[in-house]
Amino acid sequence: MLPLKGLKILDFSHAADGPTCGLMLAQAGADVIKVEPLLGEPYRRGPAIAAVYNANSRPKAGR
Repeated sequence: MLPLKGLKILDFSHAADGPTCGLMLAQAGADVIKVEPLLGEPYRRGPAIAAVYNANSRPKAGR
């Protein structure tokens, strides 16, 4: 059983530390909902940065 199963978390973070924390919460069973600015997550731009963003945001429900 996952310890955070059933918990919903709104993720307003950006940069490296916030999405990494959201990833760990999602891996512990939480339903992490990523809330982004209207123009989208700025760290998604550029090939190297996009790879880091995608790795940290994979289990989240981007909305």
